[in-house]
Amino acid sequence: MAEPPGSDRADLRLPNHLVSVLALYLLGGAMTRTNSEDVAVKCFELAPQRFCWRRYPEYPSEIRTRVALGDAKKTKNGSLVSGSSQTDWILTPEGVSWCRAYVEELDSQEGVTRATQLTLTEQRLILQLTQHTQYQSFLEHRAPPSWAAVADTVGLLPDAPAAAVERRITELATAARAGGYEEVERFIAACPCGSRQL
Repeated sequence: MAEPPGSDRADLRLPNHLVSVLALYLLGGAMTRTNSEDVAVKCFELAPQRFCWRRYPEYPSEIRTRVALGDAKKTKNGSLVSGSSQTDWILTPEGVSWCRAYVEELDSQEGVTRATQLTLTEQRLILQLTQHTQYQSFLEHRAPPSWAAVADTVGLLPDAPAAAVERRITELATAARAGGYEEVERFIAACPCGSRQL
């Protein structure tokens, strides 16, 4: 049986920030926000010697995981994750792309098949968006939707806080990238968000 991707025994030499990105992906972080502790346990499974306590190496280190996730969030490292220890972590579209490319590379090297399908929740959100009249209008006219329309397409009220709309847009963008929905990605890129520009 093949070693888990990124494991110390497989010696794939991923830097810690990429191990944390891969761990988040394996936990469903393409769509679901995930707690740092859960990511720490998965990082420990993938690279136990690098994600353990110094004095008690049999325990996963949440601190090392938070540092790795913080590094993965940095622009210089590709902005692969979004979030914090307080708000939990989710992959950005760039993070999903990196994970998919990495998994495909492993598949071609090892002949291993891995499922990268969207969860039922992700499928439901994409379906809800693609059936919305604003999305259909965008496909026909390529006109960017209004702020109220964006909130409505993602299932929120027009006066919802900008942070809530941004979070939902990020989740949809990540799911669209993971599922290969290019038109949905274009729609999301056209959406005004936060400062009214995504």
